Amino acid sequence: TSLASPEERIMEYLNTNTIIKNRQARAITGVKSENVMKRHFYDLRAKNLIEPVMSKTGNKIIAWKKKN
Repeated sequence: TSLASPEERIMEYLNTNTIIKNRQARAITGVKSENVMKRHFYDLRAKNLIEPVMSKTGNKIIAWKKKN
């Protein structure tokens, strides 16, 4: 079993990286499903820890970053 939750791993990753994408998050957490990972991102956003990085058109979340 993993000691760190996916959310903890995401936050650890963001301590040394500016942004994290769904694919990177799945790679470091072992979560296979994009949708499950999306829920982890949404939970972290609800806790006010991260915010979305929007596409140039502003209609799609392309990554996540730590909230300042």
